[in-house]
Amino acid sequence: MTGSGAVLMASRAVLSASYTRAAEESADAFAVTVMHGLGRPTAPMGALLQRITMPDQEGAFSLLRDHPLTVDRKRMFEADDAPGTGAELLDAAEWQALKHICDR
Repeated sequence: MTGSGAVLMASRAVLSASYTRAAEESADAFAVTVMHGLGRPTAPMGALLQRITMPDQEGAFSLLRDHPLTVDRKRMFEADDAPGTGAELLDAAEWQALKHICDR
């Protein structure tokens, strides 16, 4: 691959990633709307994203990533957080059963 070919391929990757990041940001905003509609807080979603993202994924090649940076996503979910007003999703027994399943 020549130098100009590499530049062309990198440019396409950057433009594609930029479009996908915008779509992911829209999806996150929709998730906030749905969660508020269900009376659920949004900050835990940001904490979950932070927890499942590998630390080295936020490095030098962030320009080529197809998702927004996790730190930015977490900040957005925390900024739009509201106290939960909906019914509990799981009772104590269901929560214990889920935790047991996840331990396997």
